[in-house]
Amino acid sequence: MKENHFLDDGAYSAVQIIIETVRRRLAGEGDIAVELLKDLKEPKDASEFRMKITAQDFKPVGEKVLAAFHDWLESGAGGASNWSLAEVNHEGWRVTVDEGEGRMGWLLLRASLHDPLLVLNVESELDGGVKGTVSHLKNFFAEHKEFELDTSKL
Repeated sequence: MKENHFLDDGAYSAVQIIIETVRRRLAGEGDIAVELLKDLKEPKDASEFRMKITAQDFKPVGEKVLAAFHDWLESGAGGASNWSLAEVNHEGWRVTVDEGEGRMGWLLLRASLHDPLLVLNVESELDGGVKGTVSHLKNFFAEHKEFELDTSKL
């Protein structure tokens, strides 16, 4: 969120929802959590992968990986015409994955703010869809063996 300078948005958003919930209850209004979640569709498949950056000075490595990932996406994502880079990215790079028949998945590759990690979140509207997305993403990491990064959890 902009008012929090896009830092730790999940925790900040949760606190904002709690504050708004209390305000609405005191005013006798409806529950904001129910309103926010009523149309939420759960993904059929979702995973998070935490890849350890093995270099002592991990921030520059994370920055290099993310820059190379952006370049790879901009140059066609290794032939994945169904992958498109989201225009607005506040942390890392978010990619929309067209899974066909109106189904959309996504992935987000970002550096951890505090730990020597790259974090990959993947969601899919297909059963087993994460496996396909990660399988293609492994091509990017295979092209960049120079990164001091443990991708064994992918």
